[in-house]
Amino acid sequence: MNERQIKNAFRARFAKKPRLSIIEELPVCGHLARADVVTIGKTLSGYEIKSDRDSLTRLAGQIKYYDQVFELSSIVAAERHISSVMQILPAHWGVIRISNGASQQFETLQEPTLSPNLCGTSILELLWTDELLSIVANQGWTGIRKSWGREKLRTFIAARSTPQQAIQFAVVAMKLRQHWRAA
Repeated sequence: MNERQIKNAFRARFAKKPRLSIIEELPVCGHLARADVVTIGKTLSGYEIKSDRDSLTRLAGQIKYYDQVFELSSIVAAERHISSVMQILPAHWGVIRISNGASQQFETLQEPTLSPNLCGTSILELLWTDELLSIVANQGWTGIRKSWGREKLRTFIAARSTPQQAIQFAVVAMKLRQHWRAA
């Protein structure tokens, strides 16, 4: 099964959850990595897909960047990768095995737990300038200028909030988006 087939089957898995937004190919950490599938519900979760045709050469870097942005991260891997990913992944990552058969079944081998490496600035990179300005206004923070760029706004917000708060800011803003594009 190729990556597109896995993504389609994985999307179908979440189809019955109407309050869950699903985004594909979301760049993270200044485009240093790209999350294959992201779910936005009560939290922000990232899924890295490794089909039979994929290699694991970039996985260590992907783990680093996912850990900075996603509260929960999981790998969705073909059977041939399972033993290797179990050795590479940190203990807080989830592991989901995809069957090779036509039924495209998913089996959760390990549930994800909270990332210990969240970075508020990296999380806030997902947001647009108007979303960042809205956060500042909603929090009642003063001392900013509307002319500030995204980087300065992210730094300002990250200095005044925890990574968990940054996750909630991102979840709210991204769920309200009308026309999706990466920030």
